[in-house]
Amino acid sequence: MSYRIPHQYFEELCDDFAGFCLVCQDITREFDTEPDAEESECPVCGTDSVYGIEECLIRGWIEVTEDDYE
Repeated sequence: MSYRIPHQYFEELCDDFAGFCLVCQDITREFDTEPDAEESECPVCGTDSVYGIEECLIRGWIEVTEDDYE
């Protein structure tokens, strides 16, 4: 599984302490998720599947692209 996001958007998500849910693939919990968070509760689907956005990059679950972000 690899979710692709533009580099500029990734930087914004890092600044906002966002997380990524592996189950519903929603970028969620802004201003609430530590960069290295693991198995936090997802407010969208209710599972303990939210990981810090930077942790997801390290584990290869998201891919940062050079695409433009609008």
